[in-house]
Amino acid sequence: MEVLRETLNLIIAALPTTVIVFLFYLFARAAFFKPMMHVLEERAARTEGARADAARLDSQAQEKLAIYHRAIDKIRAEIFTDQEAARHAALEQRAELLRQTRANANERVRQEKLRLEKELAATANQVDRESQRLAEQAARAVLADAAPVGETSGEA
Repeated sequence: MEVLRETLNLIIAALPTTVIVFLFYLFARAAFFKPMMHVLEERAARTEGARADAARLDSQAQEKLAIYHRAIDKIRAEIFTDQEAARHAALEQRAELLRQTRANANERVRQEKLRLEKELAATANQVDRESQRLAEQAARAVLADAAPVGETSGEA
């Protein structure tokens, strides 16, 4: 029984310490743990909100980037189409210039042929006249040499 009494005395002596520790717990919970839990919950909510905002902004950025790439592809296609049209126009212009140059060259060749044909005809005429004149001259000279001496000098 002595042990029981000592135990009871010990419990009675520890009772004020237990009450003080319990009161300190209540005070610490109200003054420290609740605000700390509130701050941690608010921090977690803000972190999740920031993550959600970051994910939303990343999604928007990816969407804008896709729009940007589509716009660049469209512009590149337009530039390619314009370049192709310009190249086609340049080839057409070159072909037309070539046709005109060939036509001009053919016309000049035709005119030169006509001029040469006329020149050749004129030269042939001149050669015919000249050869006829020379033939007559040669015939006179041969006939003059063949005629009697008295006839040519006019003594008859």
